[in-house]
Amino acid sequence: EVLFEDEGYMEILSTSKNFQFLYSRLNYDSKTYFAGRDIGIDQFNSTGQISYFHSIGISIGAAAAYYSAMDPRISTVLLMAGYNGKFSKLKALRYRVSYARYFFPKSNLLASSSFNSSLNGGLTLSNKIIGTRVDYSFLMGKEYGSQVSWDLYGNLNILKFGKYNRIQFEPEISLYFGSDQTIITQVSIVPGRLPRQYITTELEKSKFGWMNTELKLPITVSYRSLDFEIGYNLNFPRSIVTTDKLKVTSYFNFSVGYAISL
Repeated sequence: EVLFEDEGYMEILSTSKNFQFLYSRLNYDSKTYFAGRDIGIDQFNSTGQISYFHSIGISIGAAAAYYSAMDPRISTVLLMAGYNGKFSKLKALRYRVSYARYFFPKSNLLASSSFNSSLNGGLTLSNKIIGTRVDYSFLMGKEYGSQVSWDLYGNLNILKFGKYNRIQFEPEISLYFGSDQTIITQVSIVPGRLPRQYITTELEKSKFGWMNTELKLPITVSYRSLDFEIGYNLNFPRSIVTTDKLKVTSYFNFSVGYAISL
């Protein structure tokens, strides 16, 4: 998740030539879905993160993910370093690059991940009311993969009190592109054998494509160094290797964040 895409924060940061701060955030999701898919495990999840930002554009951070039905429950730890900036002639267009390293504790339920790190890049074009962003990740490890997301979002003020304090409605629609996998069972006849004998083989088929559309409907409150968010989210997952129609899923989210100026 990209931090500080909120136009209120960008407005604050653009007024200061030199700054550095820490930002911590805790997020809770009432349900857990992977690429919008219901995998049959009823669980909530929570993520915590802390990040350091400097006005020259660098950022470093750490995060962890907690899943209520997994073993161990803290299933992922992330370390990240990145850089973000603006183009001199197109001030409404921002860019970002980062490297992330993932650590997965040993689990009796989940197989080890094929990916342990990623190179990421993205662009954001926005004004105070509407914006769009695209992000690409190149996944690395035992295997290689890619994932792409494209978002269209709005920032609509419900109430503004003070220069930077506000309540906003920030609707967003996101398209997620990645690799979908399925197991194909094939049965073949052993040639030249009577009576006939059969061999059963399983092939794993992977295909890159449009996997999920997510509609986010959050209300955010920014007050001094604190920000709160509560929202309702809908997933419309798509299968790209079969013709099966996947179930629409939904969940609520709540988050609280705090910025500390250094």
